[in-house]
Amino acid sequence: MLLYTPVLIEISIALKINPLSLLIPGIMASNVGGTATLIGDPPNIMIGSYTGLTFMQFVYALTPVVLICMIALIIYNKFFYSKEYKKGKVDDVDAFLSYLREEYKITDKTLLTYGLIVMLIVVGFFATHGY
Repeated sequence: MLLYTPVLIEISIALKINPLSLLIPGIMASNVGGTATLIGDPPNIMIGSYTGLTFMQFVYALTPVVLICMIALIIYNKFFYSKEYKKGKVDDVDAFLSYLREEYKITDKTLLTYGLIVMLIVVGFFATHGY
């Protein structure tokens, strides 16, 4: 959420909607998603350590429950935030994309490359934890 929050705020500013209409659902989705992984929440780490589950075994075990929770969360957000989301409607998508490309241009490709490599290594380690 620390990396995701500034992105959500920038999206809400670009769409001219209240940032909380993206932040609150993002926080709730992060909480539900964190439940699915061994490192998502501190209790999950304790449960995984006690039972000896690998990262992927934990994900497989909790995926059905998390999917049900995410469906419920999507329905809730659609009901609760639909008026705010309608305010962010973009009529000319091509012009909006051009604006976003110019306003949020990636200027440091080396940093982007390093960040992607580190992220791939971390995800790879999590996925292969049991091996």
